[in-house]
Amino acid sequence: MRVGLRRAVLLTSDITAMLFTTFVTYALNMKSWSSYSSDDAVKMILVQFILTVTMLGYFSNKGHYSWRNPWWQQVRQTMRTCFIFVLISLLVNLITLSNVSGFLWLVLYWGLGAFSMLSFRWIGRSFLMSLKHWDIPTILVGGSVNMMETIYALRSEAYLRYDIKEVVLTDYTDENIQQLKESHGNLNIRSELNDVDPYSMVILCLDEFSDSFIREVSEKVRRSGARFAIVPPTNGFSLYGLQTQFFFGHKIVLLESRIRLQTATGRTLKYLTDKIGAFLAILLLSPLFIMLALRVRQDGGSAFYSQTRIGKNGKPFKCWKFRSMIVNADEVLKTYLADNPEAAEEYKRDFKLKNDPRITPVGHLLRKSSLDEIPQFFNVLKGDMSLVGPRPVVEKETEYYEDKLSYYLSVKPGVTGLWQVSGRNDITYQKRVELDVWYVENWSLWNDIVIFFKTVYVVLARKGAY
Repeated sequence: MRVGLRRAVLLTSDITAMLFTTFVTYALNMKSWSSYSSDDAVKMILVQFILTVTMLGYFSNKGHYSWRNPWWQQVRQTMRTCFIFVLISLLVNLITLSNVSGFLWLVLYWGLGAFSMLSFRWIGRSFLMSLKHWDIPTILVGGSVNMMETIYALRSEAYLRYDIKEVVLTDYTDENIQQLKESHGNLNIRSELNDVDPYSMVILCLDEFSDSFIREVSEKVRRSGARFAIVPPTNGFSLYGLQTQFFFGHKIVLLESRIRLQTATGRTLKYLTDKIGAFLAILLLSPLFIMLALRVRQDGGSAFYSQTRIGKNGKPFKCWKFRSMIVNADEVLKTYLADNPEAAEEYKRDFKLKNDPRITPVGHLLRKSSLDEIPQFFNVLKGDMSLVGPRPVVEKETEYYEDKLSYYLSVKPGVTGLWQVSGRNDITYQKRVELDVWYVENWSLWNDIVIFFKTVYVVLARKGAY
């Protein structure tokens, strides 16, 4: 019942979106319709109808109405599919129509269609949430290490709502229980899997494979009628973006990976987006840039602050920011840490202080809004930094990367990155290192675009910044 209702509402949302798109496109194109013959008008309507139905069928097959793909995966598939259908629509109408003057409106139809579908899906989601048919009751079964990462991942997806009802630890110890609760709040942690609700999803996230245990859990889930998924143990290796190849009659699966950023195409795309993006950002933000510089200088100090950071291949560079601290910040910090042992430990661990006495009143605003990092666009133009990448670190921080330092040094640090959109100062340094490694291993232009839009949201929400 719940799955059927969800499928019906989400499908209706897409149908409504395309009807809305049709109405808007027709209203804007009303004068041009008089130039079409009746046969051409019928052909155009028929072609668009067939292609629209085909697109909805494709989305249904991809699980957009049932399996509930993560949001950015839906965005990518929707935009790519509508772009393909634009090309198909133009080609078909070029062949079949005698009057081709309305091609611009075909582009508008599919472009507006993509935006409308994504918007109406959020409306459908809100409706399902009001009926309490959106959250996914979730039971996690596995070891503490893989489970820790799984919970991070499930809670990072804003569109989906995995409601973690129960956590079943295979390594049930007081230490592991305490670690999970410190990282993820008050969880219902158990040592055994009880009866499973048929409307729930059971996710198996073992630290290592155990054939007998997997069969035992999967059989219990199968009898209950619940959904079942597996998060395989990765031992530090990311499975994101791997291409799968199956062999008929055999249980193995081949997973192929390649680091896209190291290819010539990847480096060229990264270079062009960095230079163009930084230039446009400086051009558009120049009035704000000047206003903030004048405001920061009101206390008599410099408007800017630079610190030596470690860049690509270990090359040091001057990383620029708007000054957010008082002029004698170093002396104040030294005295403060000497008088506050807890703050000294926090600074040693994170290289930051949540309640930093050095920050000026305008500095708090700059940091909360991330406006202090605007001057780093000049670092991007100079070639020291990238728009998206790992957070630039000082030399002392490199020791925290241990054997993963080569990942950080293989790319330019970024003005924004996964750290900034994944909790910022609210996550551990170890997690920050893992995010940097993931970014390098799985770089793509699309991932940079997603991080950019997530950055806009995080900056506006002021999450994890201090």
